[in-house]
Amino acid sequence: MMKFVVAFLVCAASVFSPYQHLCQVQTATEVESNVPITAVVIDKERPVAVVGSQTGLTVRSLPDLKVLQELPTMLSSIHDVAISPDGRRLVAVGGTPGESGCIELYEWPSGEQIKHASPHQDVIYGVAWSPDSTSFATASADKSVQIFDLDCQNRGTLQGHSRAVMAVDYLPNELGLLTAGVDTSIRYWDLKELQQNPQPVRTLINHTKEVFAMGIRRRSLDTIPVAASISQDRTVRFWQPTIGRMMRFVRLESVPLDFCWLSDGSQLAVACQDGRVRYVAADTAQVVKTIDALDGIAYCIAADSNNGLLVGGVDGQLRYLSPRE
Repeated sequence: MMKFVVAFLVCAASVFSPYQHLCQVQTATEVESNVPITAVVIDKERPVAVVGSQTGLTVRSLPDLKVLQELPTMLSSIHDVAISPDGRRLVAVGGTPGESGCIELYEWPSGEQIKHASPHQDVIYGVAWSPDSTSFATASADKSVQIFDLDCQNRGTLQGHSRAVMAVDYLPNELGLLTAGVDTSIRYWDLKELQQNPQPVRTLINHTKEVFAMGIRRRSLDTIPVAASISQDRTVRFWQPTIGRMMRFVRLESVPLDFCWLSDGSQLAVACQDGRVRYVAADTAQVVKTIDALDGIAYCIAADSNNGLLVGGVDGQLRYLSPRE
């Protein structure tokens, strides 16, 4: 899920918790080159992960991280990968900065590529599937978000961000989309009103610097959707975006670059610039655990259904943090 932060950083030059026992460094591997790992996703139904970097896309087994398959790709850089909720499609996004933003769609788990498209005028940083797996949305440096069907045909375009859009996610129950970006804002769009009113329903502007990642908590107990976001301002913030409410936040010791929700929605696992993973409790916004994960910058992170974590970062580092028995 890590996106433009790799390029951004280059250009810019213990409280008790029921999860304290969760993770230890179970295994680690290095890819063949020293390019950073920039995108990871874990299949919720199978013990495999898809890993993206400038060297391509690989399918790896968990927890040992052995390469099972190399997927065909024309992407010069890969910024995000996502498996559809029904487990039948994989989408990878990236492109060439200043030239094009590209989509590659695959059958899953076979890995057969079925579509390649270049719909954006600049690189794509983020992608998210709709809850019913019939569409996906892309966030691009060209300041737009586009919505596509399974044939990669455009079904809608959202314009409103003043700078690159870094992240996108669908709200549950067809309530709409959330987008976030370099202009520091998070925007809520009602897709049912898209044709009549293409402006965002709400714009949240509490962050003071670029928003790197944002995502919805998938928990049925939430009567009002809850989202989290991370930013260059070093904060993790929790929101009820449909009513325009920021619930709470915490400022970390290091810049957070990516995060994932744990399976029960009680905590985030946040990958940080100092190579550590910090667990942040959603109900208190407190850091409840910190793990030294990588030797250097941690760019991307994903969780499996048992709360095992896959962390990718600088110099091709890739580690799986496994729950203890």
